[in-house]
Amino acid sequence: KKVKNLTMRISEKGELIIVSNPYIPLAKIEAFVKEKVEWILKKQEAQMHRYDRLYEDARVQDVFYLYEDALKIVRIKSNQNSVRYDHENLYIYYIKEEDIHKNVMKFILKKCEQDFTEVVKHYYQLMKEYGFAFPEIKFRSMKSRWGSCIPRKNQICLNVRMLHYPK
Repeated sequence: KKVKNLTMRISEKGELIIVSNPYIPLAKIEAFVKEKVEWILKKQEAQMHRYDRLYEDARVQDVFYLYEDALKIVRIKSNQNSVRYDHENLYIYYIKEEDIHKNVMKFILKKCEQDFTEVVKHYYQLMKEYGFAFPEIKFRSMKSRWGSCIPRKNQICLNVRMLHYPK
């Protein structure tokens, strides 16, 4: 890249990403990485711990994290598509196996709408005296943010992945 400084970051999956100017010698990049090995390993371990909590596909995963709880995924062939949970299990009822992931994504979105809208309502009550209108709340999966705010549109966008981390 056309950058001045040599930088590094750890990707969501724990991969090391180095960004440098193409004219920086490889030996200098290697020395930079060797100097930061301890930091790299620490960050990779933390990132992998965070990444393990994320939902990707219930057809292959055995655990679904809902806030503090690690729920065992139980897949049940049924005549309806739905998702339910108790303190120990996440029950995924499906007609076709292709429906499993779609059902879980609908469940995540619905759960986010229920739980996070309540939190926004709570904080809106504290801010109401300042004359703000209640914001439009959107949900999506983001890799590097918990959420974002667009004051001009009176909109808050929250990351559905927050559902997988402790409150």
